[in-house]
Amino acid sequence: LNLAGIVNHVTFQFRPGEYQEALYIKDFPRSSYAFGVTFTSETNDSSDVILTQTTNNTALVDMDDAHRITFSHMTLKNTKGHIVQIRNGSSLITITNYRLESQEALSSSRSLIYSSTTTDDSLSILNNHFHNGYYGIYLYGGDYEKRHIITGNIFTGNYHIGLYVRKFEGLTCVNNLF
Repeated sequence: LNLAGIVNHVTFQFRPGEYQEALYIKDFPRSSYAFGVTFTSETNDSSDVILTQTTNNTALVDMDDAHRITFSHMTLKNTKGHIVQIRNGSSLITITNYRLESQEALSSSRSLIYSSTTTDDSLSILNNHFHNGYYGIYLYGGDYEKRHIITGNIFTGNYHIGLYVRKFEGLTCVNNLF
């Protein structure tokens, strides 16, 4: 992605199994911002594909100024840092039908989805299961982030808070179970 870019929509379908690899996604070349990238399981069963990593203080999925990225139907496990980190103005990010798991955590560096003082836009977090971690979701908007949707999620075992949001315009947060 970072070297060649995309000229149309791209989908990465993962076969059932466990993959030990951290993902770093930065804005990449594309013919149009109408095109995006999807990471999903081949079977559409979130328990069939598990992505994990074990490097200390490393996010499993780090989106740095990433745009129009969709993650669906997989399990993400990280015991050494945040599971998903969103930063530097990332936009149009969708995380749906995922299971995000961490260990029970006493440190805020072990959040399941984490975004701190950035200007991310149009984040959709839909129908996921957040288990353990310090925060389930921690979103601290930089300049009143816009158009975020957090709907239909289940939060269990979060040590501090299931959902923390601050400085947002147009936040839709409904039908979540804590």
